[in-house]
Order: sequence, then structure tokens, then C-alpha cells
Amino acid sequence: MSNDAASPPIIVSSGTASRCGGGQGRGQSGSRATTTPRVCSTFKGNTEEMNGHVFQCFNKCEDNKHFSKTVEALGEYIAKKLKYPGNMASLMKDFVRPKIPKPTELEVSETNRLVVAIWEMKVSAYCTRTDYLDSNLKTAYAVIWGQCSEAMKANLTSLDDFKTESHEVTKVIAFGF
Repeated sequence: MSNDAASPPIIVSSGTASRCGGGQGRGQSGSRATTTPRVCSTFKGNTEEMNGHVFQCFNKCEDNKHFSKTVEALGEYIAKKLKYPGNMASLMKDFVRPKIPKPTELEVSETNRLVVAIWEMKVSAYCTRTDYLDSNLKTAYAVIWGQCSEAMKANLTSLDDFKTESHEVTKVIAFGF
């Protein structure tokens, strides 16, 4: 009877492993002390497109770059999935809520039809971009919150000034516990 069940993967924290000799090279004998590698949580988050990148408390994972890798994956998700992703740049770069500048006011005495038409287009584009920004922030919040481990959620919700509104998305990723 053969064993068809797959064995769990071996995770090595440093160096390389070999099938023969327990990782010892040619001509080496004896035993050496080994430590059990610390493995990050098996939590993969709710968004498949994030490829397992999650936000979790620092002590839950040994990888010092885990947070920055997750933020990078979030940036890639935003760039691929959201409309007008450039509006979200300040969120990903500086962890501040993005703002779209308003078009300048049109002079009341302006009579040039071309200038008026251009201004109306800018106002229309501004309105469209702000609508998409609000939608994008809600989507980003949902993705980020779904990628937070339960411990991270507990830490965030315990903050005195934490609010559950989606515009608080920057607070979720700015606190890299």
C-alpha cells in the first residue's frame, strides 16, 4: 500500500537542505545544532489577488520586510484593479488620504467659449475623479481589512481614535505593529 498523501513542505530558515545527509556536504560528518525555523502565520487573507500578503503584528512573523512587501503587493493590486490608481499614490507612498485638487475658479467675466468649455471639462473630470477616489478608498479599505490578521484587527480596534469608516484606511496600514 503506497502513501499518496503529500507531506508538508520543509521550510529552511537559512542555508540549503539536501535529501541526503541532512544538509551536510561531502566529507562532513557529525551533527550540528539546528533550530526550528519560525514560520509566519498561515493566514492568507481574504483577497486572492494579494497572493497571501497580509498585515499582521510584527512578532507574528520573523521577516523584517513582510510589511513593506505587503504594502507593495497592495500597490500592485490598486494599480491593476482600480480605476484612476494614480489618485491613490499618496496613500501608498506617504500613508495619507489622497486629495484631488479642485480646478481654479473661472472668472465671472470670462466670455471666451473655449476657455469656458475647458473649465467645464476640468470640473467634470474633478467630479469623476473624486467619485472614483471615494470608491477606491472603500475598496482599498476592504482589501486591507481583509488582509489583516485577527491580532492586527484587535490591536487596531483597541486604539482610542480608531474609526471603522473606510476613510480611515491610512490608519490601518500606517500602524505596522
